[in-house]
Amino acid sequence: QVVAGPFVTYYPVIIIAALLGGFWIGVVSIACSSVLGWYVFLSTASPLIPHNLSAASLLMFIALALLDVAIASIVNQAVIRLTEQEENVRSMVEGLPNGIMVISSQGIITSVNAAIERIFQYARSELIGRSVSTLVPDRFRDKHRSALTAYLKNPQPRGLGPNREVKGKRNDGSEVSVEVGLTPIERYGQRAVVATVIDISERVRLREHEKLLTREM
Repeated sequence: QVVAGPFVTYYPVIIIAALLGGFWIGVVSIACSSVLGWYVFLSTASPLIPHNLSAASLLMFIALALLDVAIASIVNQAVIRLTEQEENVRSMVEGLPNGIMVISSQGIITSVNAAIERIFQYARSELIGRSVSTLVPDRFRDKHRSALTAYLKNPQPRGLGPNREVKGKRNDGSEVSVEVGLTPIERYGQRAVVATVIDISERVRLREHEKLLTREM
């Protein structure tokens, strides 16, 4: 009968080594554990020789450890790829000229990019965790809360367009004309909304100027 015995005590160290250092670090850890295990449990010089341990036990340990290291390395590489993809997406969103803001199903801001900071003149740390109503002028807040609640009950994509023009409130209390598009998403099993925000202040200014010129003509 082949008994793995006390060799299993080395598995946690081997798996941690593989997760932190990769496949070959895991292999080195197996080699070191095998040498130590041979001396402690199988060597004739060792006083700790269990009667039912043999070289086959060590070979079984090495085989299972290699399998564990291979699995740990695959998992580690998958995590690294996912992390890199997430970082790439985050960098891309951060560099967009349009404002991007993630809002939870409770109407709480959970993420913003640099453009949102620029449009509303808030630092990121001042917005994360606050209600999205913070960015809505006082006179529109009740209407906005009702509209957001209704939208979250039946979220549908709403693209940007002239009919999406609203007023936003900057950090200093001044108002800014923005165009808002909404995209429902699900994150970690929770519903959320991605809001795309464009500062259209210049467009509105030019439009009002054209209207003024038309009236004067």
